[in-house]
Amino acid sequence: MSTPYLTRRSQLETYFDRTAVEAWSRLTSDAPVSKIRATVRAGRDTMRANLLGWLPADLTGLRLLDAGCGTGALAVEA
Repeated sequence: MSTPYLTRRSQLETYFDRTAVEAWSRLTSDAPVSKIRATVRAGRDTMRANLLGWLPADLTGLRLLDAGCGTGALAVEA
């Protein structure tokens, strides 16, 4: 007997909500990671530096829209 769609969807949401937080925490912390994750971490850091480098030093009185897919941390850092 197959699992009903909504039940399975709920199970998947719960799984990804639980594991995504842990995975993101490990990836974005200073904790040692595998070589592949270290490459991802370095790429993310480089991209963030490039994006922030395009902005003026003083954003006083300006608005910034962070329309990316993520936590919004880039907008907070800007």
